Amino acid sequence: MKIIKFPKHEHKGYKKDIKEGKLLWTSRIGKEFNKYKVGEIYMSEFEIPLKIIKVNREEFSSKHPNYRNLTSAQKKQLKKAVFYDHIQLKPLIKMKSIKIKEGWQCKVNIYRNFVIKEIKNRKDITKKIKKHLIKINKLDQLEKLTNNMIKDINNSTKILKNSKIPKELIAEAKFIDEKHVKQKRAKVVHEEIERLMGKAKIKQAKQTIDKSVNFFLTLWKYGVHDKSFKLTKNFGIINNKVALLDLFELTNEKSKVKKKLTKIDFNKKREIVEKVPKKLHKYFRKKVKETLTIENLNKYWKIK
Repeated sequence: MKIIKFPKHEHKGYKKDIKEGKLLWTSRIGKEFNKYKVGEIYMSEFEIPLKIIKVNREEFSSKHPNYRNLTSAQKKQLKKAVFYDHIQLKPLIKMKSIKIKEGWQCKVNIYRNFVIKEIKNRKDITKKIKKHLIKINKLDQLEKLTNNMIKDINNSTKILKNSKIPKELIAEAKFIDEKHVKQKRAKVVHEEIERLMGKAKIKQAKQTIDKSVNFFLTLWKYGVHDKSFKLTKNFGIINNKVALLDLFELTNEKSKVKKKLTKIDFNKKREIVEKVPKKLHKYFRKKVKETLTIENLNKYWKIK
């Protein structure tokens, strides 16, 4: 879903009208001219989608319906453009996000069938990390962690845009713009395991573990690796298949993956079994140790 933006000095009025479900108008010129079509749906900056109801091609004059509220700069722009598209939009209140989650890197708006992730700026990332570091008394690491996180976001974005990895393996991820990514909604791996264990379906839970761990091999085939090893949180299940949900902790450097595999102790790494019932920890760790090996890295890396 694409994003439609409004002038910052008009945000207050638009935000109020959109949240109240009122029909609204906006004028578009320049690169925005002849861009919008009736029936299209765009995401607003206020987390509520907008549907294009009307697109009228008009000539600018003092009869413009919002003439009195236009700034002198806007009037000048419209006069120079001569023609503009006058667009009516309808807020789709029922499509408002079901809930919002916030991580270190992104704010995630969750809808019925999809999610839209808003990549945070340095200020917001720093603020989130700072809260955590204060709790563990390691505030001296703030700048380093912030820089690393921003670097991860930038590197991972480049990797995804240049990779041949199929869209279904990254939950149909689509970069709407530089700050927003849309993905299919999925059930996080640990949620699926918990659901199966709650129904005493141990065999199926182990099968979910198997295909989640094997998903690392699938990523390796395309020269991509999730550095965090947080497969229970970063991987999800869509139509009984595993997909990468967290897009911004990636590397495409085999040497770094090899170095990590050489040093890591999967028996001690807590993230491997995070939020998984204790009854499955031993099985989970065994599967990880058997699968994530140097031998398999060499066998599968970038064979696609």
